[in-house]
Amino acid sequence: MAEPELFRRIREELKRTVRLLLDQTRRDHPSDRVYAILFEVDVSGTYAIRVAGSEESLTRLAEKYVTRGYRAKSGDLLETLRTLLRWDAPGDDRDGWYWGHQGDDAEVTRLIDQAAQAGLIQEYGEDQPLRTLCLDALRELDSEGAFGSGRERERVLIGTCCCEVGFGEEDVEKLATLNPPRTISRLRHELRAAGAADRALIRPR
Repeated sequence: MAEPELFRRIREELKRTVRLLLDQTRRDHPSDRVYAILFEVDVSGTYAIRVAGSEESLTRLAEKYVTRGYRAKSGDLLETLRTLLRWDAPGDDRDGWYWGHQGDDAEVTRLIDQAAQAGLIQEYGEDQPLRTLCLDALRELDSEGAFGSGRERERVLIGTCCCEVGFGEEDVEKLATLNPPRTISRLRHELRAAGAADRALIRPR
């Protein structure tokens, strides 16, 4: 069955928004070390935005938690918070993630709404076509070299996420189809470390 033309247009527009985000991040934060480029897809599967996370934005987010009164049972507090927050609700906080200019998402949002009205994308549908379109867009950008090559590419995780749910094993398996083995191995290690960091924190009352 041929792909609907509207899906092709959505995928191309998704790619355009990622290119813009990459350009904006490199221009506005040239020294940042980006570790993730993700599409945050909501639980209904009818809305998507692209976000970028860097080591520097992660540190700023962790510092905000320090000012809220978080403490660590042992070890370095800032590093414990960085470990916990790295993959916690990606895109949910602008201190930890770059969203780019929201106006850049207007056209792809319009096209997604059009596809939903046509019945091509169903709210809470099991097949999740929007998530698939996001993954395909990232895969095509990767093949074009948009995320670098070699060690540079291994430093960046690409994929989809849902900040309301977080990363589960099924999500990691899907990400493994897009990313180098070393990147996925690091992700699994970081997710395990986040659990230990969570247990090490003392939250403010």
